[in-house]
Amino acid sequence: MSEDLAVIESSALAPMPMGDNFRRYRALQTDIDKAMPDCIIKISGREFRKKNYWRAVGVAFSLKVECVSEGRITQGEDWGYKAMYRATAKNGMSADGDGICMASEKAERQRSEHNVRSHCHTRAYNRAISNLVGFGEVSAEEVERDEPHDIPTVAPKPHYAPSTAAATPGRLAEED
Repeated sequence: MSEDLAVIESSALAPMPMGDNFRRYRALQTDIDKAMPDCIIKISGREFRKKNYWRAVGVAFSLKVECVSEGRITQGEDWGYKAMYRATAKNGMSADGDGICMASEKAERQRSEHNVRSHCHTRAYNRAISNLVGFGEVSAEEVERDEPHDIPTVAPKPHYAPSTAAATPGRLAEED
């Protein structure tokens, strides 16, 4: 990852012709992807960014990410959680991301209250960041899994987090 990606200020995309901004944005996205190959997973032939990717993007963009709402839900015999997170940039722009996880989505041994709730929070947190930075996609945690995975699409390289990584903004969802 190039040195200028360590912290991305809101002035990184200064006003210029839209085509140039879009090309710069896509180049930035490609640089981030290349810097964190172990944070991308292939599921059913498509690549998806994992939770650790979205956490790193939140730190790189200096985003404040907070839980706006949470609740336990039931649908017939099934139960789960719903949550809403808000990601806010230093320039005041914000975007919300929602997430739901139902117990029926989990393997029986993973249907604990903790696992279902934390998976819900992960989905909402990831979406809030993705919505704000404009990647506009679902994270790996939201994809139906038809095959064994968790194998990075490229061999992982050592990742040296910037010193700011320890100060992750906002409330972090618990590990899945």
